[in-house]
Amino acid sequence: MSSTYGALKRRFLILITSFLLSQLLLAILGTSDNRPPTSAQAQIRTIPEPIDMQPDAAPKYRVNRFYKSEGFPPRHLSADDDVTIAIHGSIDRLHLLPSLVDKWRGDISYAIFAPGSDAARADDVIDGLRMCWAEVRHRVVFHLVYPSDDVADASDAGKFVYLACKDVARRLRKMTTSSSVGGGGGKYPHNLMRNVARSGVLTRYVVDVDSDALPSSNLRGNFRNLLESRRDESDVINGKEIFVLPIYEVKEEGESFEQLFRNENARPYLYETCPSCHESTNYDRWLEMSENNQPPDVATYQVEMAVGWEPFFIITKHSPDYDVTMTKYGFDRLSYTCSLRAEGYKFTVMTSSYLYARGYRSRLVARPQQLRRVRNEEEFRKSFYSSLVARGYSAPTNC
Repeated sequence: MSSTYGALKRRFLILITSFLLSQLLLAILGTSDNRPPTSAQAQIRTIPEPIDMQPDAAPKYRVNRFYKSEGFPPRHLSADDDVTIAIHGSIDRLHLLPSLVDKWRGDISYAIFAPGSDAARADDVIDGLRMCWAEVRHRVVFHLVYPSDDVADASDAGKFVYLACKDVARRLRKMTTSSSVGGGGGKYPHNLMRNVARSGVLTRYVVDVDSDALPSSNLRGNFRNLLESRRDESDVINGKEIFVLPIYEVKEEGESFEQLFRNENARPYLYETCPSCHESTNYDRWLEMSENNQPPDVATYQVEMAVGWEPFFIITKHSPDYDVTMTKYGFDRLSYTCSLRAEGYKFTVMTSSYLYARGYRSRLVARPQQLRRVRNEEEFRKSFYSSLVARGYSAPTNC
């Protein structure tokens, strides 16, 4: 009897300790504005975070980190060998989240752009996702971002409360947004959204992805195996090694990756709309090495010089933030690659793991901004390098 009582007492103390630590982390990482709401719009508490997007006048944004957070599980207290997905998007992309959670089986930090009435729909979607998908509740933290001049309005929230899960799934697929994400339109601040999503990461490593990207089922496990095999290497210890992940477009799922290529149902990402964006990944070499590799080993190769490269990769959360002043479409992610090269980061491509997006990206339906680079690569680079020089980047033509 005494041993049972002792075990229960220890379990109770562990739960109390975990709760107190989670609240401490939340207080540190998710500070909030505690002023009382003054209107229906203020049902979503906000954190003023002015971001100067241009040297003079520019939009400013407010951020509510860890929105509706329930704290953090104890696994976050020792996660030096794990990686979190940092993702961003508008509310019409959130129906893709259950598939991502199912593929990843790890932690996810999601920044949602929710101006105006989108905030109420975001609130409903978060409730619906957590109610109907247990892994979303346990694995995903959310952050709301909106312009200061289009304040979040949550007065119409609560429409998902009494829905059955099949109705929640149906409404998620039909969700619309007032914001514009693709093509650099509207007020969507891509790099700020990436930084906000990354700020919610508690593991040592993070992989920044777009809202339509999915990981191969073995990615997280392969990375942890690779990290274990390189734990004593200096570039891993000091966080200066970046692990690049090839990304593909696939017509349909359900086939093995080898079958997808054999049946011509997969191709490099942005193959039509921006082939040079990912050309330096060297897909042919990746395929050859991946086919010859024997699990659980993960082979790698380095990319020394790459002009115009916009890879997706795993990196430490302590790496530099994205440049929020880079707002022009095509400049945002490319400028980040340039800054990392300037600071001495080493780009290593991982084999046997990858990212993919459903459907082929066609030039016929692409926005003009998305085709600006492919239509005139020389003019694009000239404009891009001028932007880098204006911001003090050194040797910009090397990237």
